[in-house]
Amino acid sequence: HDLRGRDVSELSRIIGGERASIEEYPFAVSLQNNGTFFGHQVEHFCGGGIVGEKWIITTAQCALSVQVKAFHVRAGTSRYYEGGDVYGVQTVVIHPAFNAINYDYDVGLVQLTDSIQFDTTKQPIKLPKVHSTIDDGSKIRVLGWGAYEFLGPVSDQLLFSTMWKIDNAKCQQASGVFLTNRMFCAMSSSARPCVGDSGSPVIYHDTLYGVASWSRSCASQYPTAFTAIAEVKDWISEVIGMA
Repeated sequence: HDLRGRDVSELSRIIGGERASIEEYPFAVSLQNNGTFFGHQVEHFCGGGIVGEKWIITTAQCALSVQVKAFHVRAGTSRYYEGGDVYGVQTVVIHPAFNAINYDYDVGLVQLTDSIQFDTTKQPIKLPKVHSTIDDGSKIRVLGWGAYEFLGPVSDQLLFSTMWKIDNAKCQQASGVFLTNRMFCAMSSSARPCVGDSGSPVIYHDTLYGVASWSRSCASQYPTAFTAIAEVKDWISEVIGMA
């Protein structure tokens, strides 16, 4: 299941999350389409994080579904449908090794048409050292606007959930899915990503360690898998550096 809810009308929402202010997490952005959605004039479909003046990181799944013309990024607000600044999309870059079957290398970069003017509500997030990992049992935070209950509406307000990193063998056992080195997993009994949270940033020690990639289900007994940013950092630096 991808967290865009393509196969699961589920992974669109951080279930049971707590409200977050954009000043606390100024790197969080909403990837949006024009269209009516839960009464608002924009459709939030994925999360992302600011990694440069013109660059947003998300999953390959999300970046692939970007129709450049109708698509935009909203930054600098904790409400996905209003406030902040809206940016057009210049181009999207998908990791060349992305595998749409098992979601290996599930990372994409979105280049904006205009540079972001950094301020208290818009800031880039620090990337981890190459191949650095999070210890099992560590608390991580996931941010997003996804649904906050199964099949419920997308949250108007930015939410965060606290999850615990688990080892890949345990994750494989619980999800029944083979994990690669470009993935790590976390669990939470109360709050976890759901539909619309694909691409949502995962923070550990103020550093972007992951983006939400897939889960077998929104149910709490299943772990969520994240793309390990430390394993694709060289590619990220190369793409952003070449632009």
